[in-house]
Amino acid sequence: MMPQIRVITRTHYHCPHCRGILSDAYIARNPFPEISCPFCGRLMRLPSIQREDIPAPDERKERRYPVSLKVTYRSFERFFTEYTANISRGGMFIRTDTPHKIGSSIDLLLYVSGLDEPIRINGEVVHWNRFSRTREDAGIGVKFISVDRKSKKMLLDFIKSRKYSL
Repeated sequence: MMPQIRVITRTHYHCPHCRGILSDAYIARNPFPEISCPFCGRLMRLPSIQREDIPAPDERKERRYPVSLKVTYRSFERFFTEYTANISRGGMFIRTDTPHKIGSSIDLLLYVSGLDEPIRINGEVVHWNRFSRTREDAGIGVKFISVDRKSKKMLLDFIKSRKYSL
């Protein structure tokens, strides 16, 4: 008898205007046919909210490594200092309560211990987790768009030095 494989999926609900991810709890506590998006503020009809089922195995293409590194960047005409929750070959998750627009470009300085200068990274905000149970889970997912070869090698060497297998 073949073992039954169970595929776990998550459901995301996206605002049709800004593609911000809405939580089930936010939708459930709004009994009206129109609600405002918590990200862009625009009104939307509940049937127009886009549902997206994401199979768990396809959700992440690269392995994440739990590394807390200092990150600085400028956004909304302000300068921010935050810390990563995890990092991979293709991106990172930055802990932050600050709202970010999905799809926006972001220039980061990543401070890696043992390096004299920070690693310069150009990335794209691909995920914003605002609705979380703990502050540690709130943040943004950033996909690396441009990292020079030398910086990428230094970052991968750092991850390897932490005894993670790539």
